[in-house]
Amino acid sequence: MSFDPNVYQSAAAHFSGGQYHEALSALGAMLEASPAHPEALNLAATCCYCLNRHAEAESHWRRAIAEHPDIAGNYANLGNLLLAQGRLSDAEAMYRQAIRLKPDFAEAHYNLGNLLNRLGRHEEGAAALLDALSVRPDFAEAHFNLGNLRTEQGRADDAERAFRAAIAARPAYADACNNLGNLLRASGRTKEARAALRQAVVLRPDFAEGHLNLGHVWRDAGRWARALALYRRACDVRPDYADAWRSRAAVLSHQERFADAEAAYRQVLALDPGDAAAHGALAYALDRQERVREAEVAYRAALALRPDAAELHYNLGVLLGDQKRLDEAEAAYRNAISHDPDYAEAHNNLGRIVRDLGRLPEAAAILGHAVALRPDVREAHNNLAATLKDMGAMAESIAEFRRAVDCAPDNECVHRNLNYALTYHAEDPHEILDECLRFAARHEAPLRPAEVDYPNSRDPSRRVRIGYVAPDFNMHCQSMFTAPVFGAHDHAAFEIVCYSSTSDTDHITASMRTKVDLWRDVHALSDEALAQRIRDDRIDVLVDLTLHMSQGRPLLFARCPAPVQVQWLGYPGTTGSSAIRYRLTDPWIDPPGRPDVDARYSERSIRLPETFWCVDPRVTTQHAPEVGPLPALANGHITFGCLNNPCKASDRTLNMWAAVLATTPGARLVLLSPPGARERAAERLGALGVDIARIEFLDYQPRDAYLRTYDRIDIGLDTFPYNGHTTSLDALWMGVPVPSRAGETAVSRAGLSFLMNLGLGDLAAHDDAAYVDIVSRLACDLPRLAHLRASLRARLEASPMMDAPRFTRHLEAAYRAMWQAWRAAPD
Repeated sequence: MSFDPNVYQSAAAHFSGGQYHEALSALGAMLEASPAHPEALNLAATCCYCLNRHAEAESHWRRAIAEHPDIAGNYANLGNLLLAQGRLSDAEAMYRQAIRLKPDFAEAHYNLGNLLNRLGRHEEGAAALLDALSVRPDFAEAHFNLGNLRTEQGRADDAERAFRAAIAARPAYADACNNLGNLLRASGRTKEARAALRQAVVLRPDFAEGHLNLGHVWRDAGRWARALALYRRACDVRPDYADAWRSRAAVLSHQERFADAEAAYRQVLALDPGDAAAHGALAYALDRQERVREAEVAYRAALALRPDAAELHYNLGVLLGDQKRLDEAEAAYRNAISHDPDYAEAHNNLGRIVRDLGRLPEAAAILGHAVALRPDVREAHNNLAATLKDMGAMAESIAEFRRAVDCAPDNECVHRNLNYALTYHAEDPHEILDECLRFAARHEAPLRPAEVDYPNSRDPSRRVRIGYVAPDFNMHCQSMFTAPVFGAHDHAAFEIVCYSSTSDTDHITASMRTKVDLWRDVHALSDEALAQRIRDDRIDVLVDLTLHMSQGRPLLFARCPAPVQVQWLGYPGTTGSSAIRYRLTDPWIDPPGRPDVDARYSERSIRLPETFWCVDPRVTTQHAPEVGPLPALANGHITFGCLNNPCKASDRTLNMWAAVLATTPGARLVLLSPPGARERAAERLGALGVDIARIEFLDYQPRDAYLRTYDRIDIGLDTFPYNGHTTSLDALWMGVPVPSRAGETAVSRAGLSFLMNLGLGDLAAHDDAAYVDIVSRLACDLPRLAHLRASLRARLEASPMMDAPRFTRHLEAAYRAMWQAWRAAPD
């Protein structure tokens, strides 16, 4: 049978229509008649290739080459087959032979270039692609692949030229627009990148990668909604595109849409179950939805896939620490560090956990290492400072807080910690004021509105709306002071609103809610959102009960949500804020007419007529203990005691205590000082000549057991410059007198205020020697001690400090005077 051109044309038509079997049937007869026919052999090989019958395809092409060794196309086609089979060296030989036979064979140069790049022989590959382009300058794919190669090599300018040449050769080349956009994005040329990627998706609306990459550009610019829309489009056009789901989930998590983020991460894991990072991100989304058990399961699934992933161990540690599973959290952080010994954040969190476990010296060492690893991590400085404070090393603690502020000058929480720490150490009130003024200038001033138009009615006959802001309306010592006032307010004249940032509510919270007109749980609100809530509530007088203590909200008050703002209770001192106009105090903390006294505060001092404090120790006590007999009568010696926070035991305090013990040789000292702090206290007192055998160190105790400790104490020793506040009132309520050393700062005059309100002014001293003398003489006066033991609780209960209605009338008069001053001021 001779060659029939019509049969060949029929076979070619079948091939063009994708009918490869029909094409091969037609070619079979031809090849029987003309076994060496070059076109028939090539077409038969190509049909077999398309049908994945690679062995037959190779046989046909090798037969074609054997019969016609001068036809370059057969070598190139066989090279393509061998490349598809991964037989790269054989494929390279075929391409090179094709090029030897036909040096201007652009496709062979192109395919050789791609193969060489696959082999990592990039310069040879680039040369081959350039050879292809020298033959065919408009070869768009060659320009495109050269651009990809130059991108991998970090030769951005050459890559850009190649991509632009590809687009010039083929303006509708969506892949080239996409890769050019990625290159421009990596170079920071955002506007040009956006234009290129937009063109890619216009050219090909179903181009999932283009939508994804355009989304990245908008995400980089902080345009999260636009990015999310593009990621969603990428998922729609290609539902199995795991990278698009990852990016979609990440944006949803950033937007705190954690339920939606969870769904997206679950889709990622359905497509790629081995993605450890997605398991970890899913865990975070679950944690933020307070589904901590599921979150833990997800973290552990991530770690099963990547047990060496330090960050996953770290995140699990965070989750466990938040649940107060401290031992497990410690183990997780140690695992993180074992895989990454220089992981400063893990050292920091480990130190914080060890501190919470009470191993203070160990915590300080760990945190010191964290600081050495990353001196710029403010959390490590802050946690080290807090640990040193717990150990009673206040000078070192303050120095570390200052380093934390230097690391993060815009972090108001760290700066607040410094401000509050200074009150424990500074004896000059202006030192405290100066730092608080720096805080206000840095953090509050930018938030304070230039003008505020308050819609509050100025009708003098209406009820005045008082708003209290605090995080501690629960089993916290502050409730001993707020609860009696809330219960005594005149609700006919005042409307009382509480803005509670309390996350751990309890029976005290529930009781307080019944004593006020409106209770708002605001712990989840930002300062800005809470400020708007307060404006909407039309609060007349807003009271800050926390100042610079933990979880205070000075940046709320900086926004001036109420026409009158006043601070009270947290501790007597200053905020430094120009937004808070008033501070409450009393004549003993800040004697009227005393030179310079009011210049110590940024606020205007309003002196309540008798006392700054209104207290009821029973609020936080389940079983109020009765006062026991004077222990010295049974013991035959005086027992001094101080159950204050160890950080109040300054060097000056210890000097006075040592002098007292020296004048009372048989006396003992009971000292609250948990492990980690007690070693330092023992060393310091020992250096002052105190026999440590005379000291009994106690750990922290539940409140009822703590109160019973006063049954063993005859005289309370006060601290300086931060006097005991709640602790001294507890001691007095338990029949234990607490002589006090008054200084210049407000917190150093609390004891004086207590004693004057109890008619015991003779127990207040104004210098160290006088304090030692007062305490020593009192220790020798057992009859007076016995009388005080029997009468102090009744004396306290009869004083202005436990007369809640009387105190609250004074407080309300102060509020009304402040409000009247605002009313009288011009609009």
